[in-house]
Parts: sequence; structure tokens; C-alpha cells
Amino acid sequence: MAMCGRYESIGYSTAMDLLDNDPDEIVKLKYSDKSETYEVFPINSGIIRTDTGYSVMQWGIPKWNKKGHIINGRQETLLEKLFYRKDFTDQRCIIVASAFYE
Repeated sequence: MAMCGRYESIGYSTAMDLLDNDPDEIVKLKYSDKSETYEVFPINSGIIRTDTGYSVMQWGIPKWNKKGHIINGRQETLLEKLFYRKDFTDQRCIIVASAFYE
């Protein structure tokens, strides 16, 4: 659940391979061209891997308040905070990234 503000994902051709050339999933990524990198900002879509396979999901934590989007949590208190506890224990995934920016 500890997240950075933005990250670089894999390129278009690799994404096509991982997503089995599924046009509905590729469209969610909104590649501006057929580049080999894709920078993902909060609320953009990126590729993830779960126990059921690869898919595309929105980056970040849903906006529940008017202060803005939550993009990170403190690792040392994740299990103490009700806001994070269920997601941290039950909804894990691997984020397909080639770089991240702090």
C-alpha cells in the first residue's frame, strides 16, 4: 500500500503481450502513441498482476474527501489504520513498473 506519486510502466508492445491483445484493456491505458514507456500519475490507469492474471486498474486510492487524492500511506501504521487495514490484508497486487519517482 505504500505508494509513490508516479511511476513508469512498460511500453505498448509489452502491454499488448501481457493483456493478450485485449483491445478493451489496452484502451484503458490511454497510450499517447506506441512508445516503449508510459508514465502513470495518480488517477491514471496502469497494469497490475493479481492471483487471477493481468488487468488494468486506476492508480491511487479512491477520493473519499475533498482534500484530494490519497496516493500513499505510512508503512509502519498500515495495519493500525482502519482506512488501510482491509485493503492491505485482502486486496494485494503487483504493479507492473520499470521505474518510480519520489
